[in-house]
Amino acid sequence: MEPTSSTPTHGPGNPEPPRRSFLTCAAAASLGAAVGLGPLAAGLYVALDPLRKRQSGEAPFIPVTPLEVVPADGQPRLFRVITSREDGWTRHTRTAVGAVYLRRSAEKPNEVVAFNPICPHLGCFVNTKPEGSFHCPCHDSTFHADGSLGPQSPSPRGLDRLETRIEDGKILVQFLNFEAGTKEKKPIL
Repeated sequence: MEPTSSTPTHGPGNPEPPRRSFLTCAAAASLGAAVGLGPLAAGLYVALDPLRKRQSGEAPFIPVTPLEVVPADGQPRLFRVITSREDGWTRHTRTAVGAVYLRRSAEKPNEVVAFNPICPHLGCFVNTKPEGSFHCPCHDSTFHADGSLGPQSPSPRGLDRLETRIEDGKILVQFLNFEAGTKEKKPIL
């Protein structure tokens, strides 16, 4: 009897794979995918770790200087902010991350005011004046001793005040930089 088109033919010209080999291949592919997902997930976790750390929590308080170093005369003094930081996966110890102006008054010697020294106008570094106010040499922004805007200042806001606290005789500052050119005080994370 000759084969018709509806009858399957087996042989060297038209082999039909057995169903068991399909199930074996499907099981092997599923097992391989399951085994490969573990290292893939671990790799993604490590690769995205710096982004995860960057978005978590608020800025820490960094020790800047002992309290007795800042005279209680109302004049702002500039101090570098030095701390350890991570850049991606690299840890840098004792690195300068910025600076702050610290000011104490005779009326409240245990209270310290801190300002970020970057002008909110376009990001230049501000200087102090002898009477305790601030001046930006780039575009003539002026700021009063309390950080508020001076007369006819092009800056959209006053100097950015930073949170401080005193622990064990040391001044700690919650150091942050902020976006320049905006009326709203937005931290750069």
